[in-house]
Amino acid sequence: MKTILIIEKNPEDATLIKNALRDVSCGPFAIVFKTTMCDAEEYLKEHADETDLILMNLRLSDVKRRWEAFERVRQYVFKIPVVIIVGNTSQDYNLAKVLVEKGVEDILNIDSLQQNPGVLDKVIEFAICRHKVNGSLMEKSQQDLAEKDMVISWLSGSYSVQKK
Repeated sequence: MKTILIIEKNPEDATLIKNALRDVSCGPFAIVFKTTMCDAEEYLKEHADETDLILMNLRLSDVKRRWEAFERVRQYVFKIPVVIIVGNTSQDYNLAKVLVEKGVEDILNIDSLQQNPGVLDKVIEFAICRHKVNGSLMEKSQQDLAEKDMVISWLSGSYSVQKK
């Protein structure tokens, strides 16, 4: 069973997300709710390997700036797909756009979710899929770089093959 960590301080939004998750076709999911960044960090320290997706609001009671919320989960972005929950403010949207460039998989507008709970299904499915593809591409890129370094080392004369 897949696990989704939801970091959301607003109880109404948390309930909306939980209800929408019932209709998600790529489930079922175990759902873990955390209302503060501190609680989320504690959870991730012990359960990052078991977490398949993070849905998070940037406006949390224990962060001074919204950017800080992302910075505190940034270390997990390459292991776990992260989807940012935003409201209708242009500040939230503009910051979320920047965070997509930093590794966030997608943005979920809470108002869109209220109007169409089915949108969560596609957001989750595509975020997990994109994350797998990006991870595969990064792994392939690292392999290619290692091979390139080996060839350069060999051409420069500093690489040797040792028999065992």
